[in-house]
Amino acid sequence: MTETKPRKPRLAGIDIQDTEANRAVVEGILEDNPGATVDNMPGLVRIRREGGLHITRETVEKHVGGEWETSEIQLSIVSMSGNLEIEEDYIDIAWKR
Repeated sequence: MTETKPRKPRLAGIDIQDTEANRAVVEGILEDNPGATVDNMPGLVRIRREGGLHITRETVEKHVGGEWETSEIQLSIVSMSGNLEIEEDYIDIAWKR
């Protein structure tokens, strides 16, 4: 009889350029995603979370202090793990099975 090992949870996430403008975006992402892990590296911020990331425009705008379009995130992405869905009011990054 073979033993089945439990599957490791699959983390979804995003790596964002570490710039002054993106720091507010990162703060919004972290507010929307409690339990996310953050690694600060030279030039980028890596955010990972089991089950995926859900980012709302409203939360990011609160941290940015003005209007922010969800499509703007594409200018900041260095890499990501998961499938990206961008809508007008939110962004989802998760693995689709």
